This record gives sequence, structure tokens and C-alpha cells, in this order.
Amino acid sequence: LQLNFILVVKVFCSWFGNPPRVLKNDVTSVIAFKGETLTLPCMVMSGKPRPRTQWYKDEGVEIGKDWERFKQQRKGLRIRNVALEDRGVYRCEAVNGYGSEELEIMLLVKVISTQVKLNTTTDQIESGKQKKKPIFTEPIKMRRYNIAKPIGRDVRFSCKAKGKPPPQIQWFKDGNFTSSPDGNPRRQQWTLTLRQLKLTDSGRYTCRVWNKAGAISFNYSLRVEGLFQLNPVLVKPHPVNTTVRVGEKTSLQCRVRSNIVLTVKWMKQIEPSAQYQYSERLLNNSLRIDGNLYVILPTQETLYLPEERTYLNKHVIVRATEHDAGRYLCVAANTRGYRLRGAYLSVLPARAKKQDEPPIRSTAKLNTIPLALIIGLPAAA
Repeated sequence: LQLNFILVVKVFCSWFGNPPRVLKNDVTSVIAFKGETLTLPCMVMSGKPRPRTQWYKDEGVEIGKDWERFKQQRKGLRIRNVALEDRGVYRCEAVNGYGSEELEIMLLVKVISTQVKLNTTTDQIESGKQKKKPIFTEPIKMRRYNIAKPIGRDVRFSCKAKGKPPPQIQWFKDGNFTSSPDGNPRRQQWTLTLRQLKLTDSGRYTCRVWNKAGAISFNYSLRVEGLFQLNPVLVKPHPVNTTVRVGEKTSLQCRVRSNIVLTVKWMKQIEPSAQYQYSERLLNNSLRIDGNLYVILPTQETLYLPEERTYLNKHVIVRATEHDAGRYLCVAANTRGYRLRGAYLSVLPARAKKQDEPPIRSTAKLNTIPLALIIGLPAAA
């Protein structure tokens, strides 16, 4: 089947999630005075599903509800009655099922003094004005921060920066220090190059740049894949044509192979004369395929089967009616492409009950359940 590519992309894009994106600004350090109240900024701009935000201090100490003066808010971390022991590095981490992003802020706490040092020289004042915290000089090269590469390829991360005095840089992988590519730790390495990638190279790479005026950092996420699979693969023979009687339970199932995150949707073909049977919400969420109108059915949970390395999604009909009969499409999509396959559901009249039929004993009830439903397969036509 040939789909209108633009229309399909528009429909499918709403199904995929997105990793969190935290608003990056120039605030890498904050100076507070003892006793005041302030908020360390951390604004999560996007992410689907909605990211969960957690704050940490210094060496990964989680800030919880027992921190009485600290409150995690939508716009940042609010600290009441700032104390000297609050000094340190704070890390805001936004996480959802599609990734994570961090933001680090250094908090400096000062005590207001009523005494004025009279021996401060003009040179000392001027030298203080010359200090400038680091800034990244090539942000365009840092736009791609979520990177996927196949085994054997090369990748390069860039964090070029400037400041006064000239800043220093260190690279970390998953929080652990990584030596410079050429083995010389004294040489400034504004780029980190990894060659002949292996699966173990996957992870989070962080550059930390600092001088006496402040510090900044940036995260790259690298995913090394065994093979690039352009499209998901529908595992035959599913979905298969299925027959059910009115009032009985049945299901259509779809098995998919994909080495990246995917979404599975079910669609049902409807005739123009039968549109009155569907809600306005479903009709508004429809598209045409080869001249036929299909409605997108409500999403049901997709399960991952690690032993088979496949995804399983079922469209379950609890109590079949005549209106459930028709052609169904299973559509599997990932960020590389999509695949679809159809099957028909036939609905027969309800089985007639005999008047003199003896009651079924409790010990024989299991025999009345179709084997196909017990093992999760649709009943054969």
C-alpha cells in the first residue's frame, strides 16, 4: 500500500516521544548572601512524556523532601534562609523514557560584612573586572546532542569555549573522567573524537569548562547500534484473519522487530454509510489509504518480549458486535520509517443455546475457553 508520505509523517510524529530539553542560559554560578531566599533556575522546555525533574548536590546527593529549606519547583530549586553549608555544585536532571538532560549551577554563599577594607588597591579592582566566565564559542556545532552511530564509525564532540583567564576543559563519560584522545592530559582538547565505535562506547559524554570566574558544562548522548534498521519488520503471519461470534472476546495481534523505539497503532476501515457508528473524535483522527477511509483506534500497550527480541501489540475486543467486523491495519512506525499489514475480522451470529442443554460442571469450565485466547493467539477463521 502506498501512503501519502507527508500525511503519514504528520500523523505518526504525534505518536513518538521526545527526550527532555532544559533551557540553557548563561547562569552557571549564583552568588547568594547568608539568610536570603533564592531560586536556582532549571526550566524544562520540552519532553514527551512529561519529564521528571530531580535535584542533586555535589557528589550526587539527592535533594529530598527531608531537606526542609529546599523546595523543588517547576522553574527551579527554591532555597530559604541560605546558609554557608549550602555552598556547592547543584545538578538539575530531567528524565523521561526517551532520555535525560542535566544542568549544573554552582552556588556561592557570602556573609554581609559591615567592615570595609581600606587597603583595596585600584589594581586589585581592575584585575577583578578582567575576569570573564567561559562561554561556548561554536554553539551551532553543539545542536546535535542526541547522536546514534553504527558500530565501526567515528564520532566527534565539540565544546570550544573562551574566557578570562583562558578556561580549562575536562571530558567525562557517564560521570567518570576520560583522558584526552592523544593521551596528553595537559593539552586543551576542545573536541573529543572516538574512532571505530564499539557498543560499550554508548553513554553520556560531558565537557566541563571552567576558570576562576565560573564554570559551564554540556552533555552529549551517544547510542552505538549494531546495525541500522531503516524500517520496523512485521513478523509473519500476524495479523491473521480472525472469526468470532457475537458476544465473544477476541484479539488481533501484531509482532514487530525494531532495534530502536517504535510505536504500534491499529486502524479500521470504515464505509461512508457506517460513519454514524463512530464518535466525532475518532472520525477527526482518520486518514485515507488507497481511497479507503481508516480511523485510528485507541492505543493499547505494547509489550517487549526480550527472548524473541520483538514487540507485541494486541487490539482486544472484549465483547464482539456486528459493527466490529471489517478490515484492520497494524501500523508499526519508528524514526526511520513504517510498515503496515492488514487482516479481516468476521463476526458470526451468537451461538444458539439449547433449552435442554445440561449445566456445565465447574471442573469442565476450562474447556469452554478457546486455546487461542489462552496462549494469546487470535482464533483461526
